[in-house]
Amino acid sequence: MALTLFAENLLETATVTAPVVDLSPLSRLYDRDHGPQYEPGFPQAWAPFYDIFPLPMALDGLALAQIDIDIDLGSAKPVSGWAPVNHNISGVTATLFGDSTFPPTTSRDSVAPAGATFLRTFATQTLRYWRLRIPAMAVAPLIGEFMLGVPHTIAQNPILESAGRVVVGNIVRDRTPAGYPRKTKRGAPRVRLSYAWNHMDSATDYAALAAVFALLDEGARNLLVKDEMDVLRFMEVADSELTPVPIIPSAAGMVANAARLTLEEIPL
Repeated sequence: MALTLFAENLLETATVTAPVVDLSPLSRLYDRDHGPQYEPGFPQAWAPFYDIFPLPMALDGLALAQIDIDIDLGSAKPVSGWAPVNHNISGVTATLFGDSTFPPTTSRDSVAPAGATFLRTFATQTLRYWRLRIPAMAVAPLIGEFMLGVPHTIAQNPILESAGRVVVGNIVRDRTPAGYPRKTKRGAPRVRLSYAWNHMDSATDYAALAAVFALLDEGARNLLVKDEMDVLRFMEVADSELTPVPIIPSAAGMVANAARLTLEEIPL
């Protein structure tokens, strides 16, 4: 299987709206942090009733209503993938609509998620308006990050020696003045992917790798990774630089590089 790096999120430069009062900022949908989740609020019409008596979450007009999140990209831009990260959408079918006019009504993809992060791709559509529709659920939908854009694919898998999943413990160690070891577990372990390639075609795979590095502001932003075993992780690039090493081309006129990429999982 190929390595998929979802580094672009068009929501960051788009106008994002939802027809409800927010309990949390809409910007949480595209802050590159999958921990703080976006949670839509209740319709404004229900607000006066909260001054009279409390309403259970399932009856406050939110959990019994569908949620539409609208995205105006400002101009037609290519889109071929979408991914809600760290969400609780379950028991319903989420639909992504896209069109050249507002409101978008043409379904471009749909899925019945089971409350787990997913990445969906489809044939590239160059459109301006997009809408994520979440039907009524028994609880309010929560989304840590909603990504929309064009994922990059690295067709050439990393060399076998670098394909292992390193488990990085979150332990701080110290010694007392007398020399006794003291250790504290600060949190959950995380996965590190220390990938290396001994041959990447410069016009395809290495170009995709360089594009990803640029989209992430050289590592300042996080990304969604689907590894070559189809496992999804929200990660960061741990390398401070992307260093291609030119190698002997395998065909006349072909330019190739060896390269490395280190990714580290971001725990919740």
